[in-house]
Amino acid sequence: LYLARSGHCQDQVEYDNNPAWNEMLLMVRFLGVDGQSSDESDGGEYRVKIQTWRDPHVTRLLRYIDRSHPTTNILGNRLPGSAPRIRQISEREETTRLYSDIPAKLPANFYDKVWFETLVPGLQTKLDPHPVLNLPHLQN
Repeated sequence: LYLARSGHCQDQVEYDNNPAWNEMLLMVRFLGVDGQSSDESDGGEYRVKIQTWRDPHVTRLLRYIDRSHPTTNILGNRLPGSAPRIRQISEREETTRLYSDIPAKLPANFYDKVWFETLVPGLQTKLDPHPVLNLPHLQN
């Protein structure tokens, strides 16, 4: 998922003159592999596990990246490779994640504010949030 998202953002940075793609590429790179949502499979359907630690705006941007990834070429033919997974949003929050698995040293605005404030000070210090990263705002 990380490679697909970062590759798509990089392509958009190179071919689109919109600076928002550069900001989203930085966001994906900061999150790294560990900052991506994991999937749970139920037969042929995949459910995205909700990352309670991640700020909702970051999640919206990641979903935008996923939706904007082309599946057909300019002629309307399917692109080579595996078809993208149909990923449904799980109604269950991911509660099994250990605090030690949550990426540290992310920009402060990547962490959900309410979630972060409920942590004991030692865990807040361990996560060591970095300065806020400018993120684009999407039109509804």
